[in-house]
Amino acid sequence: LSSNIQYKVLNKSSSQKVEIGRDGWFFYTMDNNMDIAKGKYPNFGEDMLADICDQQIKISNKLKEQGIDYVLVLPASKVSIYPEYIASGDYSVTKTPSDMLADYIETHSDVKVVRLKDALLKAKDSGQLYFKTDTHWNEYGAYIAYCEIIRKMNEWGMIDTPPADVTFYEGKYHGEMSAMLGDPNLLPDEDCPKSKITEPKAQKITSGEKYDAFQNLVKKIGITKSCTTYENDSISAPKVMMYGDSLFGKEWNVREMMAENFSEYTYIWNHNMNQDLIDFFNPNVIIHEIGERYLNTLQLRSSKFIRKDLPDFSSKIESYEFKNGNLYVTVRNTSKSVWKRFDQVKLGLFKNGSLANRALMPADVEIAPKGKYTFVFEDIDPNELVTNKFEVTMMQEGVRYFGDKATIVSRKADSLKNNAEITSTDILKRQTADGSKDIHVTVKNTGTTAWRKATNDRLVIWTNGSDKTKKVELPDDVTVMPGEKYTFTLKNFAVPQDKNIYYEFQMIQENVGYFGEKARADIAPTS
Repeated sequence: LSSNIQYKVLNKSSSQKVEIGRDGWFFYTMDNNMDIAKGKYPNFGEDMLADICDQQIKISNKLKEQGIDYVLVLPASKVSIYPEYIASGDYSVTKTPSDMLADYIETHSDVKVVRLKDALLKAKDSGQLYFKTDTHWNEYGAYIAYCEIIRKMNEWGMIDTPPADVTFYEGKYHGEMSAMLGDPNLLPDEDCPKSKITEPKAQKITSGEKYDAFQNLVKKIGITKSCTTYENDSISAPKVMMYGDSLFGKEWNVREMMAENFSEYTYIWNHNMNQDLIDFFNPNVIIHEIGERYLNTLQLRSSKFIRKDLPDFSSKIESYEFKNGNLYVTVRNTSKSVWKRFDQVKLGLFKNGSLANRALMPADVEIAPKGKYTFVFEDIDPNELVTNKFEVTMMQEGVRYFGDKATIVSRKADSLKNNAEITSTDILKRQTADGSKDIHVTVKNTGTTAWRKATNDRLVIWTNGSDKTKKVELPDDVTVMPGEKYTFTLKNFAVPQDKNIYYEFQMIQENVGYFGEKARADIAPTS
């Protein structure tokens, strides 16, 4: 109901995943997709391009050692081809990440790259290439992409066959944007071109010993998306394995078209190459396709396939400093291995126990054993450092975390406060003294700052109005987040036997001040 009112009455999107465009067009907003059209695609500067290029060279070289050619296919996002239909701004076709990456790789390496954007733009006037109500290309757009891949592979001498003949007819498609908006029936089916291979020769393999072994291997590797293989006995051509995403993995007929040009075609719906799969199919060519909105993650893909695992793992966090919005962390290499960026050695930043960011070394820097390096995390919100638990530790991407893990502590934030509520104690408000015992005091963090030993947050026990009795620290590995509770234990707490006395429990940040409520417990002398 909400989705229908928002869209049909107010002409608003009911989902942060969808932006309503002009003339019935809808655009996917996640994964920095809209930033492509805006020219603000993040983390895609010279360093990132160099990293990706180096990674692609390493993949190509490793496959070349096995007698396998490598091709990188770069599609274009819907926002790159149809920016004029984005209603939130005045956008036009411009240079986007797929252009930037193709330019860089072609300038700095001999890795074979297929640019699909140019071919799609040329075909734009001949028919609609992408669904209005879905983020993917339609079957006509998929056909244009297929033809361009085959054209380039012919140009490189990998094959000597033209694209398969295809006929088109009118069809319907129900786009994914409707469900994203909250009601699968919100948007109607849209008219779209459907494709049919005129004289198909390739056969999809759906049973048999090889098929079963293939599916078992995919399952063992942990690939959950559909993977398919085709055989084509009518043609003398290379065997091809293709890695990619939904642009080739879903129902656009594009895998079936690709299979027409190769003696064997296998599609792996994944972005991480696996040597066991390569050994199983023994392809002549491997193609990797990755959607444009994912390009700033490409340097992480296939890292296990190309990296050199460190023979030993050790590091020491020497120091850290929060300055001008950046976090600087100095780490010493206490292992026997040289740390290199291209071996995926990084500093990981954890937020509340989950990996939140990675800091990299420059491409031209190597950290020798006993050497030090200062990693930088940029644009850190000081409020985030105070209200959340942040930790840093070294990592080799896809292998393991290693060495020291240090908690990042800061009180440098505005509009923050300490507060606390004593929720329970073992001492009744009136009770008979019984000598030495363990006392438990549970305190709830009702403020906006996290409590830690490193920031001198402690429980103080007042005696008859004086705080000179005892203070209890938090353990080194404990952080009490806002809203959480923690039980302090006062070991062997000696209660005087011969006089009236009262205790009060309260939190303190040493050298800053007391905070939160006091809980009082009165003790009467033993009768």
